[in-house]
Amino acid sequence: MLGHRSYYFLFLVPALALLACGGEKPIDETTGAVQAPIPTGGVHLAGTYTGDSSHAGDFAQLVLKTDGTYHAQVFVWCVKDPCPPVEQDGRYALFRRDTLTYFQTYDASGTKGARYQYELRGDTLNLRRLVDSAPWTLMLRSPTAWCATNQDCALQDLQIGPCSGQYICTERSACNWHCGATPEIAGKSLKTGAGG
Repeated sequence: MLGHRSYYFLFLVPALALLACGGEKPIDETTGAVQAPIPTGGVHLAGTYTGDSSHAGDFAQLVLKTDGTYHAQVFVWCVKDPCPPVEQDGRYALFRRDTLTYFQTYDASGTKGARYQYELRGDTLNLRRLVDSAPWTLMLRSPTAWCATNQDCALQDLQIGPCSGQYICTERSACNWHCGATPEIAGKSLKTGAGG
């Protein structure tokens, strides 16, 4: 029969094992493989992508920004038309596991959202939700970048225009290169990063 001191070891050994493993990389809950984080700025995914899929959960539009935030329009289950896509804002983190590259989405409160495997080839972004038998969907980099503020334009690594200037966010939520100083409308600049 075990003495009362022997019971301490039954609890102490698992506790020490948990403490010893605290510095490891995150483990994928699905496969148990080690995930290696990829720095957001190190991958050139930033930009506005559009897709033509209309399946629930697929992106109609996906805007990935260099600061690790995203904006998306997501198709939803529809009972009666019209059912416009729902807008989502949050952040994302990039990961690599062996040759698999994927990103995890988080909503504005930090709650985990969906996880997507991705392959970027030129201006084509192939996405597959990491769930059983999910199909690949094709998204193309849009020639017009989405924005809510001028800052959204700056965070998409857009090609510099033909003159000295900057991107501004128009009233149509599109990034547009403007030569010279930022234009003003009735004394207010267009959609600044301060909320408009």
